[in-house]
Formats: sequence, structure tokens, C-alpha cells
Amino acid sequence: DAAIAAFDVLAAAGWDAIHARGASLAEALVARLTAAGKTVAPHGATTLTSWEEDDPIAVRDRCAAAGVIVRDLPGTPYVRASTGAWNDEGDLDRLLDVLQ
Repeated sequence: DAAIAAFDVLAAAGWDAIHARGASLAEALVARLTAAGKTVAPHGATTLTSWEEDDPIAVRDRCAAAGVIVRDLPGTPYVRASTGAWNDEGDLDRLLDVLQ
């Protein structure tokens, strides 16, 4: 029942608008990570943002301890965040605060 209700809420907003919002937040995250001196992996109009860290597993764990969920990409120097329409600038602030 909850999944159907969530689907209905998202569908009412419009799937194109939902994706555009997530992609827009991803672009804002790219800009903020770049400004913070991070090397961001190239990407298109997606809701996924990856950037390089010296110790991706430690960054993932530090983020998780702060309530910010990201994942490391095994075998690479990358950490990846996913943004969605349900996120806001405050979520980006929390992530950047952990990365400082």
C-alpha cells in the first residue's frame, strides 16, 4: 500500500518533472563538489554524481555515520551520490559538510 501511495504521489508530480528535479540537484552537487576542489567524473543528464576520494570506503563510512548515504564504487577511487526530487539543498549541504 505504501509503495502504491508513493507511486501515486510521484506520478501526480509528473515523471519528467521528477527526473528534471533530481538531475538539477545533481548539477548543483557537481558545481559544489568542483568548487570544493573535488575531481568529479563526467556524466550526462543523470541523477548520479561520482567524484574521486583518496579513501572512498572511509568517506562512505564517514558519510553513513552522519546520516548521509553514498556508496563507494569498488575498485575505483570514486564515491557516488544519487539525488532525487525528494532531496533539497539542505541534503547537499549535509554531504559537503561531511566532506570537509
